[in-house]
Amino acid sequence: MSNDNLVIQAKNFGHSRGILIDFGNPLGIGQEGIVWKTNRETAVKVFDRIGNFDREVACYLKLKERDVYEIAGFTVPRLIDFDSEFHVVEMSIVAPPYLLDFGKS
Repeated sequence: MSNDNLVIQAKNFGHSRGILIDFGNPLGIGQEGIVWKTNRETAVKVFDRIGNFDREVACYLKLKERDVYEIAGFTVPRLIDFDSEFHVVEMSIVAPPYLLDFGKS
């Protein structure tokens, strides 16, 4: 999926939630998609592959159910919201040391 499509998905998610997204300065760009900061001091991650989105959401939900927000001294982002239509996860922004991209595990 192209970056333009990821931006459209993020815009649709933001619009549906009343969130403004800072598209000027991505927090991260990688194999799974793009992460941007929002006006709610959260981050939205837009996935370009449904399988990656599904795995990461499942992982976030397990961590949330168990109140796990730190692993071996590494902060884990908190799940704020997600949308299966737009393949977007909204999460808290964490300070180092942190653990990200754990959905692959």
